Amino acid sequence: MRAMTVPVLVLSCLALKAHADTYQRSLSGGIFVTLVDGSFNASEHHIQNCNQADTCLVDHLPPLMTLGLPNTEVKSIKVSVGGLTYTLPSSRMFDPGLSWKFGGLERFTGYCVNRFNCAFRARFAEAGGAYSAEWIIKDGVATRTVLSASNDISALFSENPIPPHEGGRALAESKLP
Repeated sequence: MRAMTVPVLVLSCLALKAHADTYQRSLSGGIFVTLVDGSFNASEHHIQNCNQADTCLVDHLPPLMTLGLPNTEVKSIKVSVGGLTYTLPSSRMFDPGLSWKFGGLERFTGYCVNRFNCAFRARFAEAGGAYSAEWIIKDGVATRTVLSASNDISALFSENPIPPHEGGRALAESKLP
């Protein structure tokens, strides 16, 4: 009986450390956004240089706005519109600062021209650092077009939270070079 106590204790401690939070937001046009973040699990990533510098490499790149290893990561972002659900790319999105005191998903905006063509922007921030992301859904295919810790991009997204429309059409429908 005593041998079973240790595994149960270890599993209980791991369950206490892991967390997942779900944030939801309705946007105009019948768009519903669901973002799930959770504890950063180093075993799911390739980690390098943590003993040699303030910034570890996660999957061969420094994480945006995080010194050392991240504490949380975005697990998934789903956007539902017109009966369809799209999963937006969320790799390398660590420590998003989505607690309600930081506004949750209030900095996630966007629109859809129809259920196959949409554009979204979001700003994420925690502990003085910030990064921004932008996605388009074009002909039903979701692509992240921006993931940046640039202050210029953050300022642009702050001043222009909604992605641009070109000639009355969504960026997602415009002809990109």
